Amino acid sequence: VPARRVAIAAPLRPEPPPHAPIPDEPAAPAAPDEPAPPDTPAPAPAIAVAPPPSLAALYDRAEDRLQNGDAAGARAALQAILDAHVDAPEVPLALLELARLQLAAGDSARALALLATLAERTDAGPLAAPATYLRCVALTDRDRAAARACFTELRATFPRSVHAIDATARLAILAADDGDCAAAVPLIDAYLARRATGDLAIALRARRGHCAR
Repeated sequence: VPARRVAIAAPLRPEPPPHAPIPDEPAAPAAPDEPAPPDTPAPAPAIAVAPPPSLAALYDRAEDRLQNGDAAGARAALQAILDAHVDAPEVPLALLELARLQLAAGDSARALALLATLAERTDAGPLAAPATYLRCVALTDRDRAAARACFTELRATFPRSVHAIDATARLAILAADDGDCAAAVPLIDAYLARRATGDLAIALRARRGHCAR
């Protein structure tokens, strides 16, 4: 009996199931999160600035320091007046007093600078004579010839001022110490006729005796 051929059917390709779901479109990548804005710092609290001391308070401070022997403290108070109250009518007097204290402290350069500032002011008229006298004294250790010229000018410009009397004594001392007894002796006599006592009178008598030798 002939063998039966058994047809072996080729395997069928599987059909997709009906109504198979359509795959979704791939989702777009998520945008990166934007950085959060930095925190705004809170404003710093306002710092209250104390007003500068009043003019009267600074003058009181200067006087108090002087009475207690604190010349440096008095100078600082007077300088504060010049710094904080530039247009005050008391500024010329503060300049004069500070120049006097600087001269007493041995700072003739600073004293001369203050007096130059004072001379430039239009409201320094009543202080012209004492300011000129201080300037002459400040020049004594720096330029003797200039000091002698300064005292001579002061006596001519302010003949009725009390400072003219002291200028006479200072001028006599400078002339005598320079060996100019011809100029010194009349000045010594003029001063002693007005003031016969005091440290300047003692110094002048000593120099007159030296000139008489």
